[in-house]
Amino acid sequence: MASTLFIGAIRNLNTISRSDNPDFDQANEEFQAAREVFIQNRKARMHNDEELECEKCTIAMPKGYHVHHIDGDHQNNKESNFSIRCPFCHLCEHIGWVGKNRKGVIIYAPDISQENLNLLLLTAYCLEFSLSKTSKDTTEYETLEQLVLQTQSVLKAFEHTKTKVLRNYQTNCPADFADTFLAMSEDEYQQREKNTFYGLRLFFYPDGFKKEIEMFANSIFQISDSRKSNPLHPSEWLSRASIFQNQKKGIER
Repeated sequence: MASTLFIGAIRNLNTISRSDNPDFDQANEEFQAAREVFIQNRKARMHNDEELECEKCTIAMPKGYHVHHIDGDHQNNKESNFSIRCPFCHLCEHIGWVGKNRKGVIIYAPDISQENLNLLLLTAYCLEFSLSKTSKDTTEYETLEQLVLQTQSVLKAFEHTKTKVLRNYQTNCPADFADTFLAMSEDEYQQREKNTFYGLRLFFYPDGFKKEIEMFANSIFQISDSRKSNPLHPSEWLSRASIFQNQKKGIER
């Protein structure tokens, strides 16, 4: 999957967010109506067993999806201006808001796309939630704990690169980068990923997304399903991965 997502800010000076709109109730009502039509039209073109997918990271979402205004104008509710996103891929377009609400930090990770980082973060946080809801006397707990420790180690390595960003840019706060993006010319902004800001990624913190993480853990990874045979439950991941690994070894012989 080629990366098409890079940290950004809404640069349309004629736009205001719905929350800042003095006519919020009416604006939100209009958006919700247009959003519902957009979602229903999208679902009408899908097979019955398909779920809506984030248009960036492609994670399937039975619920919890965001509808992003592509041009940043929250009053432009045309279907052509809508894009389905997971929460993380949506907020990569609004790093000023992320920074002001302390929901993430800028890191340096050129070897992973923002889309894949978002998937990694979401999976890791869902695993942590799953572990917190699993009794220590169950056979699943040890497996989940092993997975959580492994993913936490990876995330810590990524998060540690925020110190490199701080050293090179004198800040790693997303809001500061948003201010810089807003001050750029259009040509500079379109080239930001290739030049001065190459390799920067947005690392989301779990504390600001507790409801979303619980929802994804239950609806996508099905942690509330205690059946050991459920292939989507994280406790089954290692055993199933070993099956594929053994199959691969057999093919290579």
